This record gives sequence, structure tokens and C-alpha cells, in this order.
Amino acid sequence: MIKSLPLSNTIKHEKFAESEEFQFFLKPELRNTTTLSDSEYLEFLQELEVWEAPKYIQEGFAYKFTGYDLQNRPIWVSSARNCPIRKVIESHEEEILEKYVWQAARCIVKSIFEKSREENPSRLAVFVVNAEGLSLFQFMHARTLAVFFKYAKKYKDVVQTVMALGVIINANRVCLWILNLLRPILYGAFERIEVYGSDESLWGPRVREIFGSDFIPSFAGDYHCFPQVCNDLQKN
Repeated sequence: MIKSLPLSNTIKHEKFAESEEFQFFLKPELRNTTTLSDSEYLEFLQELEVWEAPKYIQEGFAYKFTGYDLQNRPIWVSSARNCPIRKVIESHEEEILEKYVWQAARCIVKSIFEKSREENPSRLAVFVVNAEGLSLFQFMHARTLAVFFKYAKKYKDVVQTVMALGVIINANRVCLWILNLLRPILYGAFERIEVYGSDESLWGPRVREIFGSDFIPSFAGDYHCFPQVCNDLQKN
């Protein structure tokens, strides 16, 4: 269950409530994933601007904003190498990870709305994930798999609401196994996902095309809390 905390800054609260960004979060695909009341939902989304997840979650599920593609869609990258999903589940902190994902969603949606509808009519984002080093150990655990698929089913409609394109590079056998398990759940989203193995001669040109540059940013990722993302968006 997602919990929220009251906020004291009512002016900022009302301004966000009237924003296009908040209207996006009222889409049924997002709104229907929580049982919070409307006021609690608004407070929860604003709380994410100052909330911080435990350090090991920030580092293990790091992500970052890298700019916009030629269609003015924000590009977000991450690496799956060190994701400690099993530790999260064994520690019974899956609700904290869920909240962390909501915080990432706030950042992603904010990056979408930094561009006007004329600039980015799709109102969607692009995601590039480096799956190199994804470990079977993280998923060979009954409760981890159960919780993983519980949330996959819960948020299955959200993916297409936010994602224009997903690109996975360095997909190893573990990654392919997970994707095959997810396919019946996220079937519609798979039409927007491209999967590449470890051969850079195959994925390199595609990734460079997305970034519109010969330079490919590091996938190591830094944790981006909400204020950091706001600063990065102002630079673009």
C-alpha cells in the first residue's frame, strides 16, 4: 500500500494540482493502480519531490536523464548490472521500491512536459537499458519472482502510457528469460521494445541514432532525485 504525507506548502500544492503534469497522472492507467483518495494521491505525488529511498536502492536501481531525441522525447537510461531486487524482496521493502519507481515516474513525466505539445505531440519518453551483467541469482527465489510478477501485472498498462520506445542492449540469457516471462503480461508494450545482444556493431548504430550523436552516454547512471532532475531539465 502506498502511503502519503501531508504537505504544508499549499500554494505549491494548488499549482501542481492545476498542472498538465498532474493531469497526466490522472489517466486511468496510472490513477487506477492506487486506492488513495484524490487528495492523498495529490499529496503523495508531491511528497516524491523531497522523499529519498534507501541508498542501496538508489544505487542499485540508478537511472538518469540524458537529453531529448530528434522528436523531442526525453531519453532515460539505466543499467541492470547491480539491481538488488532479491535483497529488496528478502528485506520486505518492495513497497519502498514501488515508491521509488513512482518517484522515477514523476521525473519522467516532468521531462515530457518540459516540451510543449507541439514539440513532443506523442507525450511519451524513450528508454535505453543496458542489461549487461543481469544475474540469475536475483530471480531464482520464489518470493522475488512472485512479487516481481505481481507488480508487472499491476502496472502493465502504465508502460504504454509513458513509453514511446524501449531499447535493451547487451541482453543476456537471464534478460531474455525474464522478457519471455513478461511477454504475456506486457504483450502490447513489446511492439515498442527492441532487444539486442552483446554485439555493439548491431546495437551501436541504433543507440547512436536515438541520441542523434556518435557519443553514447555512460549507462552507469547516477541516482536522480527530483531536484536533480529539475536542474538537468533546465540545462536542456
